[in-house]
Amino acid sequence: MSESRLAINKSRHMFWQDGQLIYNGKYKIEKHLGGSGFAVTYQAMHTKLNRRVVIKTFSSGR
Repeated sequence: MSESRLAINKSRHMFWQDGQLIYNGKYKIEKHLGGSGFAVTYQAMHTKLNRRVVIKTFSSGR
């Protein structure tokens, strides 16, 4: 899967896909946790520290 590439879901919002590497491979997306009109939240793995993190980013709809 390409790094930092976004997909578009049925509601036309962009999101990262499970297994995707982002931020120059620093994080690997594990799953989408939820979202609202303003933000989207993901569970990810910090690839160098081998530690789970939560990433919250602005929704593409805003």
